[in-house]
Amino acid sequence: MRYVFLVDESGDQGLRKVRESFSDRGASPYLTLGGVLIPETHIEATLSWLGNLKSRLGKELHCAELNHFQTAVFSREAASIKMLAFGVISKKSTLGDYLEGTPDEDIAQDYYNKCSHYLLELLGQFMSHHNVRSEDVSIIFERKNHNYQRLRSYISAIRKSPKDPRAAFLQRVDPLAITDRSKAEEPMLALADLVAFATFQSVNESRRNYGLPEERYMRELYKRFWRCPDTGQVAHFGLKYIKGPITMGLSGQAMSFAMKAYKKTAD
Repeated sequence: MRYVFLVDESGDQGLRKVRESFSDRGASPYLTLGGVLIPETHIEATLSWLGNLKSRLGKELHCAELNHFQTAVFSREAASIKMLAFGVISKKSTLGDYLEGTPDEDIAQDYYNKCSHYLLELLGQFMSHHNVRSEDVSIIFERKNHNYQRLRSYISAIRKSPKDPRAAFLQRVDPLAITDRSKAEEPMLALADLVAFATFQSVNESRRNYGLPEERYMRELYKRFWRCPDTGQVAHFGLKYIKGPITMGLSGQAMSFAMKAYKKTAD
């Protein structure tokens, strides 16, 4: 079976002047990436469903342009689509000196590539478990002001010399399969946008939400996230909290929701 894997992000890549509390001004403390894996046999049905929902809502399916209830409807109904969701959450304050010495013009690029590496690692783990060949998955990133050749080269370098056992899953991911398209060119990127947005809102504390993250969208989509086939655990399979929720300093409902991903539901 062949698949298409679509990727989008939420938050921003800015690492200078990151806000320390929801009342501050500055770059978002988080960057999230969302991915959806769709069998090619279901592409036509997925495109038809997206077109119908767009007509019903009367708006483009870009979460930043939808209100809360429209996004909730999008999330609830997307949970019925034949797809698997994957997400990565990075909190910038946990980076430490990771990018120390990196020229300012390269910092945002390298940070995005590192988060992409973690997302593609989850995809590679799925591919390894289900014995999906590299040539059977095409990867589409939402086009932005980014050097995608730099991303392909970065993934290629990790594949050749993985420094972590989990990075070995990238052997399943073909860097040459990575392309970029706009949402106008590839409407299914709306689903990756939804997953990225839902993941981001589950940890986001801002002036707009009075410091209260919104988990509603993630709750609706949660059953679509890939999980360990043996234990049912979502963390490290379909969802990765980089450095973990404790080091990230999550609290309250955001922490409770994050810990749910680590729960093993199978006997």
